[in-house]
Amino acid sequence: MSYLFCEKCWGYYQLQSGEFREDFESCRYGGTLIEVENIGDLLNIVYDIENLIIFYKFFCPLS
Repeated sequence: MSYLFCEKCWGYYQLQSGEFREDFESCRYGGTLIEVENIGDLLNIVYDIENLIIFYKFFCPLS
């Protein structure tokens, strides 16, 4: 089963039988949805986003 992952709120939804990515426009909070094939892919995306946040906080601190 595939999952839909929201880039805005980091929520995810497991597609049910007969559901497709095209059935969903966006997250209820307006975020863009990314389809991943398994939970491992989803965790990799979250890990990458967390690393980017840490990088920007360290190298681009707010004045």
